[in-house]
Amino acid sequence: MSRPTGRHQWVLNLNIPAAFNYLLERMSWLLGEHAVDYVKWDMNRELVQPGHNGKAAADAQTRQFYRLLDTLGERFPHVEFESCSSGGGRIDYEVLTRCHRFWASDNNDALERNTIQRGMSYFFPPEVMGAHIGHHKCHATFRQHSIAFRGLTALFGHMGLELDPLAVDEQEREGYRHYAALHKQWREVIHHGTQWRVDMPDSTTLAQGIVSQDQRQGLFIVSQLAMPDYTLMMPLRMPGLTASAQYRITLLDHPNIRLTGEGGHTMRKLPAWMESPQTVSGEWLMQAGLALPVLDPETAILIGVERV
Repeated sequence: MSRPTGRHQWVLNLNIPAAFNYLLERMSWLLGEHAVDYVKWDMNRELVQPGHNGKAAADAQTRQFYRLLDTLGERFPHVEFESCSSGGGRIDYEVLTRCHRFWASDNNDALERNTIQRGMSYFFPPEVMGAHIGHHKCHATFRQHSIAFRGLTALFGHMGLELDPLAVDEQEREGYRHYAALHKQWREVIHHGTQWRVDMPDSTTLAQGIVSQDQRQGLFIVSQLAMPDYTLMMPLRMPGLTASAQYRITLLDHPNIRLTGEGGHTMRKLPAWMESPQTVSGEWLMQAGLALPVLDPETAILIGVERV
């Protein structure tokens, strides 16, 4: 019986000492002789009936991979390793002790990423989820999205850029700078705060937030994935705040909503907090919530709150 391939590839059996040592030697040369500080360890070739010496070897193969990462980590402590998902299935809590983040999916379509990242958030925090701004025309789906939707979708994770900034116009590059700066501004909250998945009655609307551990700051995003099922948006409740405290609401990013009278869509008037600064209690934000504008499909709005 011929050995099965995947993507025209075979898997190196790390239980064979010569194979393990070869990989260790080559990786050591690569990381030791070149200015490398980040490795994306892709794993899109699945294991098919793995065996060694006549026995099942999936567990042993995985442990050898851990040993390889352990050795490389000891030799090159400055290198950040990013593990992968998909066919390799290498998103687990054990490998997390040996790498710095995961790549959730090769599908970098911002619309698809909203649900992919939501699912991953049930098991892993934002700081270990690789979330990148990609090209405006996604390679996986050929869908095109604004830099605003792509930037905000990548914001709630271990953010990066996966594209050639020299191959786009200045407006697009300015978007890269804007969302990179926004992520750096809020990174302490995103990577160390408490994450909240906010349930919305409309299945086309996805909302989440992160509140700092001292409950002084919060960052919330509402993403509209498709046409809303309802005429009006339900309020956004913001969990995790201090009920007795007062919070200043800041509109951090929005998709340039146009009103009906200005040749826009369904909104006749924006919520008051979008047009002038508002300070309200944490109890109000948690129990009553903020009135939201009607968003177009495949757009998002970003809201910041800060205790005063």
